[in-house]
Amino acid sequence: MPDQTFDGSITTVRRRPTGSGWDMAERMVNPNGKMSNDPQKWIKRTKYAKTVSDALRARGNHAYNVPRTFSLFNRFRDQWVPGVPLRKLYGTDYLVQNETIILNAMAEMINDMSELYPTYVADQPMPIPQWFKNRRVLKDTLIEASDVIPTTDAKTIQDVYDTLMNLPENRQMIFHHCDMHPDNILVDPKTNTVSFIDFERAGYISKFYATYFFGPASSPQLWDIVNKLPRAKNPLLIWSYNDNIKKLIDLLSDATWELINYSPLGMPDDLRDEFVKKIQDIANKMRFIMGKLRIEKTKPQPVTTLVTRKHYER
Repeated sequence: MPDQTFDGSITTVRRRPTGSGWDMAERMVNPNGKMSNDPQKWIKRTKYAKTVSDALRARGNHAYNVPRTFSLFNRFRDQWVPGVPLRKLYGTDYLVQNETIILNAMAEMINDMSELYPTYVADQPMPIPQWFKNRRVLKDTLIEASDVIPTTDAKTIQDVYDTLMNLPENRQMIFHHCDMHPDNILVDPKTNTVSFIDFERAGYISKFYATYFFGPASSPQLWDIVNKLPRAKNPLLIWSYNDNIKKLIDLLSDATWELINYSPLGMPDDLRDEFVKKIQDIANKMRFIMGKLRIEKTKPQPVTTLVTRKHYER
């Protein structure tokens, strides 16, 4: 049955296959960036996804739904899931009226995922895919553009990179869905059921990346809800969302994009002038927000109180 779209009043049913032999295996990309033609790798990955989803289902949390995965003729299938992708609800009255229900479901799922395995502190900060892989590569790129980028602006970009990469939450590793984009969150407007699918990428990720880099999860209200949920395995795990940190993340991503597309040779003067103007504008905004963060550090931080609730009361 093909996926149907949300028309504002009708809910639909959607089925998601999670691995069906060669047709799915041929779409899997291996670590070397080449397409894999080994179906066993995909089957192994879907078995892992089934293990994660089964563990999540076993928690018995009725705030959200995780489809049951079953094997049929050596092919893994997800059960039929009621609802439509969250993306199709953007801009609708339903989303405005039921935002709290969806945020609560996301918060419960994120909290339960983090409870499947204990958190730990990594030796090194987690690399961010949207940025340069390390400080040296960023520094070399800024040196290449040093003929047009002022030294103060280059230093500002480096300082922001160092500040964000060295945040304590970028070393605190938690177990997470790791693929929480709007197409993997299904909502049934008839029953207000929120379902989560596609657990193939589930695993450990930094709390920093989980907080700021997953579309619908980048919400201050969401993390306020998560912080109030009980945690047995990780009682000291405290989530926080800082709007100024998010702004720096977006600015650093913009700067990275501009630097990647800069060419010291063969760039027309008009494009070079535009590049310099964009970098200066980004650096000025970075300095302003960094100043606000320094002021925030001098203020006392609020204490988050966990709500004590038994598991079956959720």
